[in-house]
Amino acid sequence: MDQKHVVEQSENQGMASLVRLVNQIRQQKARERLSYLMHCKSSSFQELRKMESSITQVIESNRGGAKGVHGFIGERAQVGISNARSLMDGQAPRYRLIDDNGMTDYLRGTLPIQQKACISDKALGLTHVKTHCCNYPEYISKQNGIYQIPRDFYATYKRLKDMPASEAGKLLKADLRLWKRVQAFQEECPDCVIEPMVVDYADIQANTIGQTISRERLTLERVYQKRRAAAIKMGKASLREGAKIVACSAAIEGFLDGGISVVEHLQDGKSISELDPDDWREIGLDTLNGTGKGAVRGGAVYALTNLAGIPAPVSGAAVSIAFSTADATAKLANGEINGTECAEEIAEGCLNATVCAVFAKLGEKVIKVPILGSLVGGAVGMMACGLIKLYVIKPESKAA
Repeated sequence: MDQKHVVEQSENQGMASLVRLVNQIRQQKARERLSYLMHCKSSSFQELRKMESSITQVIESNRGGAKGVHGFIGERAQVGISNARSLMDGQAPRYRLIDDNGMTDYLRGTLPIQQKACISDKALGLTHVKTHCCNYPEYISKQNGIYQIPRDFYATYKRLKDMPASEAGKLLKADLRLWKRVQAFQEECPDCVIEPMVVDYADIQANTIGQTISRERLTLERVYQKRRAAAIKMGKASLREGAKIVACSAAIEGFLDGGISVVEHLQDGKSISELDPDDWREIGLDTLNGTGKGAVRGGAVYALTNLAGIPAPVSGAAVSIAFSTADATAKLANGEINGTECAEEIAEGCLNATVCAVFAKLGEKVIKVPILGSLVGGAVGMMACGLIKLYVIKPESKAA
């Protein structure tokens, strides 16, 4: 058995081992991603349940009364929903509720935040913000505290704050009056930082907070399902990955066939410098042929393994048998061999592929290095097969 055939068979099983390794790595990453996403979802939903329980206690105890309960609901909604979103993104909770009726309602990291979800001043709660600034001057000067108002209030505040006087003159009386109050607030409290909450004012009422929580839970579920679908897709074979396998297989087999061709040309006693243009043309053709066969081999093994669900070693053997059968059939068509010899070559190809696959599997068990075990095992199997045919099968054939 020539060395080129030994290399081709072992390379075939090595490529099958590479495809299997790539599949295992990809699928393991997908499993880890799915497990991680489930953990994120569980933590996120647990945070929502914790928030819901706390809000229920606030409502049942009527804390703040009919006109103030929504403020305590808003604090818990801001903290709980924000933390649930962070947990769904795999991040640590950002907010911590203080709940001591002091100058700070909750913290974002170390940043103090005072929430003003008020509608009574008809000024987006800015009057209450100004009052807080006056009562606690150190809140901004020493603690760099900020204020949050409902999301819809903030949208109106931002629009009016940035609106020039020329455009404000076109507003209706009520809107113009609000614009003036916003502008006055900016002049009186230039250091106040206003941020939007994650909810609107209507979302944090006692009779609507249940719907708000359900809506948030549905939103987070959609986020989870979308990321889960992406993780499942990540675990499946792809054209891009298949193209990489094809390119890798083509490069490896082209390099090996080219190297073997160089060695065969040097066996005539020539040195590299003595190789003539015809020699280099033959080497180039061998390299090109090996590259083409490698591309087909890699693509076929990848497709059989991932699309047909055939184990990688069996896929490698099947591709090898296909190549040997094609070669024997081509020889028969060209008149190089007869029908009996064609059948013998096909049978020999099947035997070689089977022995190589078996020894490649044994090589993996002995040599724990991925791919290397298959290459060494396949090569040993092919050499053993060659020795059997040389010293056992052929002598018996001659004797017969």
